[in-house]
This record gives sequence, C-alpha cells and structure tokens, in this order.
Amino acid sequence: MSQPELTETLRQEYADLFARAALRPAYRATAAAVADRLARPEHWRRYRLVAAATAVPAHVVAILHTLEAGGNFACHLHNGDPLTARTVRVPAGRPVVGEPPFPWETSAVDALTLRRLTRWTDWSIPGLAYVLEGYNGWGYRRFHPDVHSPYLWGGTTVYRAGKYVADGAWSSEAVSRQLGGMAILARLIAVGLVLPDGGATTDDPPAWGGHTLGVGDAGAAVLAVQRRLWERGVQAGGRPDGRFGPQTARAVRAFQAEAGTALRVDGLVGPRTWQALFDAATATGLASLPGLSGTGTAPAAARPWYRAGFLRRLPWSERAI
Repeated sequence: MSQPELTETLRQEYADLFARAALRPAYRATAAAVADRLARPEHWRRYRLVAAATAVPAHVVAILHTLEAGGNFACHLHNGDPLTARTVRVPAGRPVVGEPPFPWETSAVDALTLRRLTRWTDWSIPGLAYVLEGYNGWGYRRFHPDVHSPYLWGGTTVYRAGKYVADGAWSSEAVSRQLGGMAILARLIAVGLVLPDGGATTDDPPAWGGHTLGVGDAGAAVLAVQRRLWERGVQAGGRPDGRFGPQTARAVRAFQAEAGTALRVDGLVGPRTWQALFDAATATGLASLPGLSGTGTAPAAARPWYRAGFLRRLPWSERAI
C-alpha cells in the first residue's frame, strides 16, 4: 500500500482513538516500568542527543527505541538487530557508512534519516500516530482495517486481537503482547515527560558527552553541533553531515568569537562551548519547531483536546493510566 496522506479525516481518527483509549489493567505495571526506564537520566541524555542531531523529539526516539529494540542500547533503532554488525532484517545493510560495532546514537540517526523523520515537523498526537503507523507499515490498515495496529494501540482498550505472526502471515486470534507506542506516549504524558498535546517539554539541553570534539570526529554529537550552529545562524560550516571537518571548525571559531571573552576561539567543542551552543536561555531550540509548540499543523477543529491555546480535556486520565 502506498503511504496514505495525513488528511484531516485521518487526524481526527487518531485523535478520537487516543481520547477514548484506556490502558488495560494487565499492562499498567509494564507501562510504568517502561516510562521509568526511558526517564532515567543516562537514557534520556542519549535520546536528547539524537533529538538534537535530528530534530526528532526525544520522546519519539525513546518510543521507537522501545518498540523496535525493547529499549536495548546494544541494538539498532532500525529493527532491533545487534549493533555488532550491519542490519540483517529490513532495512538490511544499515548503516552504510562506518564499520561495526556501531555507536547506538550513530545508528539511531541513520534510522531516523533513512525514514525521513528528520524532515517531519508535525509532532502533534495525530502526527506522531501517523509516523508510528508508517514506521511499522500500513498492512493493518490495508488488509485488516477492522484491527487497529497493535504497534500503536497494543495494551489498550481499542485493540483486542489480530496480528501478523510472521511476515505476511495473519492470525485473527493471536494477540500482540507488546505495549503500543500510543500507550507509551500516554504514560509519558501522565508522568509529565511529554505535554498533554503531545509536544516536547522544556528541559535541559543535551549533555556534553565528555569528549572534546574537533577535526576528524564524526557521529551524532558532531551532527548535533552542526545543526545547532545552523540554527544559531552560523552557517560557515556548510550543511550538517555529522563529520567534523575544517568548515565545521571554522564555524565553531566564528561562534566562539561572537561569544566575546567567554570562550576560547580554538575551533574545538569542549564543555563550555557545548553549553554555550545549547544554552536554553538563548536557544530557539527544538520546542519552537512546527508541531512541537503545542499548535501542530492541524486546525483547532481537528484537535479536540486543544483549543485556543488551552487544554480542553486531558486524554488518558490518570485512572486509565
């Protein structure tokens, strides 16, 4: 099935499902444990770094990581294959650049870029539901439209039974035991890690990784720096590509020079330069991107939970969570 358009009708479908779904009692402990794991500082730091490198919100990275790899940082975000080799399952042979074993962050950036999520800007609740369904594939919607995909709705009252037990093999009696992405999102909203409309909360900038970045370095941290320089209007480094070359060093020096005496102008990104780059007080930041400000791209009529800038009703009550 070709990818359907995210029409206002489809937006409303996702919004209505999310508003009326409730977590089944048997999954409440699982949902709490998943949210606790994602929120651990050492885990959230890694999700924030990938978010800074890709503009995909940290909670979206965390949800995909849970769904595809069970939250295991030794596995590819693409499909859960081990990082000790390129991916074997679809999409096979990823990442193309570099040699295994791959850093988790590098692989995560590759997965999100491959799926073009770095270009996606609507991270409202319907926008995220659309992304998750597309990430897993449109087979449920095409061949079994009476079953809401468990990849999104597993563990909730809007999913009962029916799943693919293998590639192309369908069972109407089988029940997915996986907690769906929208159930995880609801729990993250309940604990305050995500805003009630699905937007990213305002939190600390991605933490410095402990390694001073300079010419010859590559990876997610370099990409995050390049994207941040671009956002701050320092474009002497060219387009972000994740490789720290002479152009990036020149852009870093330009940024350091603009900071006056606060930073040494050396073209290296140590803790002070990193902090200055990602300083929340001066950041335009991810929260200002379309779809992360709480307004999304859909008109208010398509967002019954959010009207005129005020929360109308909170989907997924605390009792349902």
